[in-house]
Amino acid sequence: MLSALGIANSYGKSGTITRAEFTETSMRAIGLGDIPKDERNLFLDVDADASYSKYINAAYDLNIVSGSDGLFNPDTPITYADAVVIAVKILGRNDEAKSLGAYPYGYEKSARRHGFFSGVEFLAEYDDYLYINCDDYNNTALINAEDIISFYNLTYEYNENGKTKTKKMSSDASFIYNGRPIADNGTALYTPDNGYLVLIDNNQNGAYDIAVIKGIISNDEKRG
Repeated sequence: MLSALGIANSYGKSGTITRAEFTETSMRAIGLGDIPKDERNLFLDVDADASYSKYINAAYDLNIVSGSDGLFNPDTPITYADAVVIAVKILGRNDEAKSLGAYPYGYEKSARRHGFFSGVEFLAEYDDYLYINCDDYNNTALINAEDIISFYNLTYEYNENGKTKTKKMSSDASFIYNGRPIADNGTALYTPDNGYLVLIDNNQNGAYDIAVIKGIISNDEKRG
């Protein structure tokens, strides 16, 4: 998932990623790349004028990240454990992780259960910095919203160059609509009128495990 969403390979095939970099790229990956500037100083060490400030604030508002003693430590390389927590939270699996043992082991169990880190070799322990070595392992598919015909029984039917094709989602797939995890809230959320979908198959088994949906639907504010 990290490689497919661009969270890991945005910074090269291997190396460390700072807490600010990981947070910003995670927010961009789930469709929040164009959020407006946010001048709030939520952390003492995050300058409101820093390019990553608005992404850290957005992640904080979504309960994806937190700090310690008023600090975020944006330039510190992110630890393995904290990277796992962010990945699990952005895909709406926080409650599951808590039920599996909470921080840190419950989050790793949830991440591995859903293949969130397929294609990424971790060269670290929980309290160590996150060193990554990414392989091109994940399968992805991009579908433009206007090409979607239907979404039924966890299957997207869509048009591609005049031909009808299908993509099947896994039974426990994660759906992210404009940056927020969603559950069953009507099929309109899964088929926006404008925008696109990025589908990710974590384990190359033919069923897609994650759908990142970026777009708008009619009466969006009433359904969100």
